[in-house]
Amino acid sequence: MGSPIFRRYLNRHFIRTLKRSYSTAAHPENIPTPGGLPPLIRGTQDAPSSGALTNKPSLEDYCFYRDTLPPKPSQLEYADHFFAASKHSPVYLWGSSLFRTIPVSSIPEIAFIGRSNVGKSSIINGLVGEDICASSSKPGRTKLMASIGVGGTKGGGSKIALVDTPGYGKGSHTEWGQEIHKYLEKRKQLRRIFLLIDAGVGLKTRDHQVLNFLRRFAIPYQLVLTKLDHALSFNGHKNKTKPNDSRSDLIRFSQTVQDILSSAQPVNPILDGPGPLNDVIACSVQMQSKKQKKSVAGLSSLRWAILLATGFDQIPKGFKLKR
Repeated sequence: MGSPIFRRYLNRHFIRTLKRSYSTAAHPENIPTPGGLPPLIRGTQDAPSSGALTNKPSLEDYCFYRDTLPPKPSQLEYADHFFAASKHSPVYLWGSSLFRTIPVSSIPEIAFIGRSNVGKSSIINGLVGEDICASSSKPGRTKLMASIGVGGTKGGGSKIALVDTPGYGKGSHTEWGQEIHKYLEKRKQLRRIFLLIDAGVGLKTRDHQVLNFLRRFAIPYQLVLTKLDHALSFNGHKNKTKPNDSRSDLIRFSQTVQDILSSAQPVNPILDGPGPLNDVIACSVQMQSKKQKKSVAGLSSLRWAILLATGFDQIPKGFKLKR
């Protein structure tokens, strides 16, 4: 039957089979890749952003796909509906610094990991539409593993749990490392890990150490690039209101995505373990615009990726689209 690690790989990677499908359409904005690999496809299906680059890209245009099809606008709308705040969602489920004290649960879990101050808590708050996780500009604010339930309805419990974790690296608390490792390796209902990377910084030494750990134990993971507003040129300065040239921003950021994804690949997948899912989602919860003080980018695509990973990606019959 193979080694325990190989069986764990099969169990975790095929609990929720992801359809691998490549587009043959002409996409001028697709990222060329080395070695004959299919290109990364930008944006969403059945939307203007899937065609030629424009000077006004959609907020989902900074997400790229190779292993799965880009989400359709209807799927993004359903994902936003699923995560919409209500009396029953989001809810705080548990918090713990020790793996052995984490409550037993059958709810599928999604974990967010990354360097200290990469924006894990802010992303979770953006996903659920409430400031349920403590966030701060100072590294090391998150001190516990914390589980947030979403998708709950009247008379029913949460359908998915989002797990926030303390950061690693500068400002982190090293004594929690072993407990987080135990959780990532042994938690049976963990469906996917989202490894958050600062889009303006890229992968650091500590990130590569974490990647090695995830590969060694065949834990399924996907890259999420945060602080997109910092990675793009907004009038030559960070946090400004309007990009100088959206086309050049997208082209430059596309190359950044390819570089980070290539750097995250194992040298030898057979010996080193599997690499990440080859879909990259870029997010920001601080991008500014003229008409509103605060906007977000990529969160709808991230919500849809979570639904895919946990098996809640089937839109119910009778669901009415608003768009």
